[in-house]
Order: sequence, then C-alpha cells, then structure tokens
Amino acid sequence: MSIEPEPEFLTREVIDDLHYEAIERHGGHHGVLNEHLLESAVHQPQQTYHLGGAGLYEIGGRLLGWQ
Repeated sequence: MSIEPEPEFLTREVIDDLHYEAIERHGGHHGVLNEHLLESAVHQPQQTYHLGGAGLYEIGGRLLGWQ
C-alpha cells in the first residue's frame, strides 16, 4: 500500500514573486487589482484537494476548466 505525499501548493509569496519577475521582464504595472480574488484563487486548489477529496488530475482539470 503506497500513500501519496501531499502535493506542494503555490503560496501567495511565491505567486507574488513570480508576478514581480514577470512584470520586470515583460513590463506592466505592479500590484493586484483585487486582493480577495487572488487569495481565493490561491487557496482554491488546496480546498479542492483537502475538502473535496480530489486527486491531482482532477484539480488540474478544474483549474483548466475541464470539469
């Protein structure tokens, strides 16, 4: 019996760093239009995994709008 380790989800800090780097490299405006929507988007995969009992493929499919 193998138990899969819990996936590592992106944190808000990592997303902010990626956003900053993308803006510096490609141009644009720093900042976030809606903090609450971003927080919701960051935590949605974790909620799907923990509370919905979804696997990684199902989470990926939901993020891509396939389910």
